[in-house]
Amino acid sequence: MSAIVCAVLGVELRRLLRDRRALFAAVILPALLYPLIFWTTDRVERSGKEILAAREVSLALDLSAAPPELAQAARDALAQQTPIQLFDLDAEALIAFEENGTEGLDREATTAGRRALYDRLVGGSGQALVTASPDPGFPQRTLLRIYSDVKEDVSREAGTRARHALEELDQRLTRTRRKALLGADPAAGLDPQVIDIASAADSSGAALGRLLPLLAVLVLLSGGSYAALATFAGEREAGTLETLLVQPIPARPIALGKFAAVLVAGCVTLGVNLASLMLCGLAGLGHLPGFTDGARGPGLARLALGLVYLPGAVLICALLCLVCGKARSFREGQQTILPVMILTALPTAIVLQPGVETSLLLAAVPFTGAALCLRDALSGELGWTAALVMWASHLGGATLLLGRLGHLLDGERVFAGGGASSRARGERPSEAHALRWGIGGVLAMYLVGTRLQQWDLSRGLMLTLWVLIPSLALATAWRARGRGSLGRELGLTPPRAVHLLGALLCVPAVTWAMTHLLAWQLEVLPMPSAAADASGLGAIEGWSTPMLLFAVAISPGICEELFLRGALLSSLRRDLSATRAVLWQALFFALLHLSIYRLVPTFLLGGALGALRLRTASILPAMAAHALYNALAVLTQGESPRVGWARAEWMHYLPFLAPLGLLLLALPPRRRLSGGQVEEHRP
Repeated sequence: MSAIVCAVLGVELRRLLRDRRALFAAVILPALLYPLIFWTTDRVERSGKEILAAREVSLALDLSAAPPELAQAARDALAQQTPIQLFDLDAEALIAFEENGTEGLDREATTAGRRALYDRLVGGSGQALVTASPDPGFPQRTLLRIYSDVKEDVSREAGTRARHALEELDQRLTRTRRKALLGADPAAGLDPQVIDIASAADSSGAALGRLLPLLAVLVLLSGGSYAALATFAGEREAGTLETLLVQPIPARPIALGKFAAVLVAGCVTLGVNLASLMLCGLAGLGHLPGFTDGARGPGLARLALGLVYLPGAVLICALLCLVCGKARSFREGQQTILPVMILTALPTAIVLQPGVETSLLLAAVPFTGAALCLRDALSGELGWTAALVMWASHLGGATLLLGRLGHLLDGERVFAGGGASSRARGERPSEAHALRWGIGGVLAMYLVGTRLQQWDLSRGLMLTLWVLIPSLALATAWRARGRGSLGRELGLTPPRAVHLLGALLCVPAVTWAMTHLLAWQLEVLPMPSAAADASGLGAIEGWSTPMLLFAVAISPGICEELFLRGALLSSLRRDLSATRAVLWQALFFALLHLSIYRLVPTFLLGGALGALRLRTASILPAMAAHALYNALAVLTQGESPRVGWARAEWMHYLPFLAPLGLLLLALPPRRRLSGGQVEEHRP
C-alpha cells in the first residue's frame, strides 16, 4: 500500500511541477509580493506624510475670551507649526452653540448644527478653527476647542498641527505654574513605572500569535486549493481520473497519495510565504507585529515550535481534498473554496479575542485548537496536554475525511468500470442538498441575522426568526420535496397525543441537565464579559414576560424547528442513517446560535430534538418541547426569576417525570419516518 501511495504522490508532484505558471502564481508570487507591498506601503505612507507636512494650512482663531498672555502664547505656539497661515474671526455663534445650544439635542442634531456654523464661519476646505472660552467646570481655566474636518486631508493636517502645538503649550504652562506656586509638586508621591518582564522572544511571539494562525489558514488554502483542484476536479474534467480508477489497485492508497501531494503543496506554500514574511520583518519593511520598535521576532527556536500546527494543516488539506473530490468540474471546485475558507477562518479567528485560554475542550475543536496551540507555541506558553488533545482530534478528523474521500473514489471506480446507480458511485443528492442549505443557513444567520439584531434587537430578532429562518426552511423543503407535499417534507403531520405529552414531560429533566452542562462548560471555557455584553442577553431583561416568551420561547420553537428538524432533517434522512442525520442537524443547530460558549449543550439539545422528531414522525412534539425548554430557561433561571413558583419545592420533582415521558414516547408512532418517507403505521 505504501508503494502505491508513494507512486501516486510522485506522479501528482511531477504533474504539479510541470504546470510552472500555476506553480509560480500559487506558491512563489505571493512570497515575492510581500516585500513589494510592504515597501510600497511604507513609501506611500512616508511620502503622504511629507507632502502634508510641507503643505501650507490655514487656521482660523477666535481667542478673544482667553487672557491676553495665554492668547499670545497660543498664537506663538501655533505659528511655529510652519507652513501655516493664521487669521482671526468672530466665532461667538459657535461658542454660544457649544455652551447652550446642544441641550436637548441628540448626537446627529448636535453634529449637524455644529457643522452648519463651522461652514458659515470658515467656508471652503483645508482649514481648521480654534476657539477659546471659559471652562464651565473651572472658570479660572481656559477651554480651547479645535474644529477640523477629518475627511479632508488638509483640514485634518491643520487640526493635527493645532492639537500638537496646544498640547505642548499646555505641558509647558503646567510645569511653569506648578514650579512658581509650589516648587516641587507635593502631590507627586508616586512615580509609577511599567516594567515588562517578558523576554523579547515572548513579546514578539505573543504579537505574532494573533496574526500567524489566520495567515496560515489563508496561505494553506491558497497553495492547497491549487493542488487539490488539479489532482481531483481537473483530472475528472480531463478524463484522466477514470483511467486511474479502473486500474487494479485499491482506491484508498490513491486517495492518500493525492492527499499527500496536496499537503506537500500547501506546506511548501506556507513555508515559502512565512519565510518571506519573516525576512520582511527583519528588514524593517511594513509594521509586522513582533518586529516593531527594534524587536527581532521570536527567534528560530520559537518558530520551530510552530510545527505544532501541522495537524491543522493536515485537516485543512483533507477538507480541501474532499470538497474538490466531490466537484464534477474545475469551475465547481473553484466555487467550493470560498465556503471552505469561511468554515476554517471563522473558528481560527478566536485567537483575536483577548482572554481566551487554551482548554482541553477548545483544543479538541477543529481549527480552533490548532490556532490556539500555534498562538501558545509562539508566545512560549504551549501546554503539551492540550497539544496532544489537539493532535488527536485534528488527525482523527482528517482520517474521517480521507475515509470519506476513499469511499467517494470507490463509487467513482464502480461508475468508471461499467456503471451503476448514483448511490453506488457515492452521489447522495439529498445529503448534498441538505448540507449546502445548512451551511447557507449558518452563513445567513452570521451575515444577516446578527446585523439585524445589532440594528434593533427586538425587531431584528423577529425578522430573523419569522422571515429569514422560515424562508430558508421553505426554500430547502421546496427543492427537496419531489412529488411529496410541502407539509410532510417539513414534518407538519399530526402526532399521537401520548407522544406530545411524553415530549413535554421530558423537558424539565432536559432543562436540569442542560443547565448543569452549561455551567460545566462555562467553567471549562469562561465567557468573557465582552462576549456576554455582545450576546444581547442583558438587553432582554427589560422586556415584559409575554414579549419575552413570544420572542425567546415560542418563536424559536416554531421557526428553528421548521428549518432544522423539518426541512434539513427530512432531506438528510433520505441518504443517511438516523444517527448521522440527527448528528448533522444537531451540528447546524449548534452553529446557528453562533456561540462557542454554548456549543456543546446546544449540540446535545439539537440531537435530542432531532431524535424526538424521528421517533414521533412529526415536528410538532419537537416544537412544543423546544418552546417549553426555552420558556423554563428564561422564566426560572437566574438570581431573580420572573415567576414566583420558580423557587417552589415541587419544581425540584419535575425532572422525575422524565421516565413516564420516555414510556409514552416508547409507544409506536402513528407514522414512521424512514429514509425520508412518511408511512402509515398501525400497531
